[in-house]
Amino acid sequence: MFLDFFHLRQQPFGVTPDPEYLYLSPTHSEALSALSSGVKDGRGFLTLIADPGMGKTTLLYRLLEELRSFARTVFLFQTQCDTREFFQYLLTELGTDVQGLGLVDMHVKLNEILFTEMLAGKRFALVVDEAQNLGESLLETIRLLSNFETPHSKLLQIILSGQPQLEEHLAQPHLSQLRQRIAVLSHLQPLSPEETSHYIEHRLTIAGYSGEPLFTPEASALVSKESRGVPRIINNICFEALTLAHAKEQPKIGPEIVQRALANLGIHSNGRHSPTTVAQSTPPRCPPCQCPIHNPAGATRKAVPDSSFD
Repeated sequence: MFLDFFHLRQQPFGVTPDPEYLYLSPTHSEALSALSSGVKDGRGFLTLIADPGMGKTTLLYRLLEELRSFARTVFLFQTQCDTREFFQYLLTELGTDVQGLGLVDMHVKLNEILFTEMLAGKRFALVVDEAQNLGESLLETIRLLSNFETPHSKLLQIILSGQPQLEEHLAQPHLSQLRQRIAVLSHLQPLSPEETSHYIEHRLTIAGYSGEPLFTPEASALVSKESRGVPRIINNICFEALTLAHAKEQPKIGPEIVQRALANLGIHSNGRHSPTTVAQSTPPRCPPCQCPIHNPAGATRKAVPDSSFD
């Protein structure tokens, strides 16, 4: 392991959404501030939109840390469920035994909890991650949750976080009532080359590194180019680069090590995977016909679920 070699206390480029490692780029900082203020001000519906790997979940964990001093919070990521299951997940997170409770009973129980928190002077925030997977009936259920209110304030603040498909989904005419209730719509953008360099240094510093920059300017620039500024890809490249540098006993990481890391990861040409990594799934050559090679319009693509954290 390279931790001792580089004098690190922790793994700086891990895959878990540790809020301590959150790098506040301008868009990350703006989103965190907007969501936190939205909950404090009782704005009701809030959203966070970003492509995979941009750090949505990490930012949400940081947000939950900030909210806990004045709000009760629930974080849900089980989005492929029906209304009954959704209420079961929600109430279970609140420590309520849902066994034997019908949908109406669970609705009443949630209302009681919300009023209790209001009387205690606390906000209540529900965060739903990967919300692009929510079905239309469940989105309508969540919209109706916003009806938990008094004449003066909303009892429940709801944050929907998801990939760009969520924004497209909410723009559909039949969901206009929900879209109109969204008071905050935040987006996360890829890191610029300068931000990528600061991101790398930030994570190394949090992990315990001190001294001259570990990655040369040329190495950081190459990481930025090939990752397209996506934090998850930056992490993967930097982890592999540290591993190679340790193996070669090189205390500094230059572009040649990053190039080797990219080759090992099969990353090539602005974050795209090298064709060699998918060669097994490529159909053999054949005469012009209706195959995926000669007729791309007829090809089908198999979706591969992304199991890592944002």
